[in-house]
Amino acid sequence: MMWFDKADPRAVFCDIREEMHTLCDGRELHIQPDKLMDFRRLEFADETFSLVVFDPPHLVRAGKQSWLGLKYGTLSNEWAEDLRQGFHECFRVVLFEGMNA
Repeated sequence: MMWFDKADPRAVFCDIREEMHTLCDGRELHIQPDKLMDFRRLEFADETFSLVVFDPPHLVRAGKQSWLGLKYGTLSNEWAEDLRQGFHECFRVVLFEGMNA
């Protein structure tokens, strides 16, 4: 939802789901990532990107068919561990040029 141009070749949009829904007001919702994958286990090599934008779901209690749940996704009851793993993956795939590991 945050990207102005979702087709910009400089960005790779990843999501665990690819879905299409008709919302209660009749609007179409299309979730069409460039790559299907779980943010807790990114399928990229170490230090692949110079920038990573991590935008996981923010909701734990949204209904499975609610507008917010469909649009933004939901976290599991293990959300703290899920986010920890996600941040670990972000730091793994980002390249920190000029920094010693």
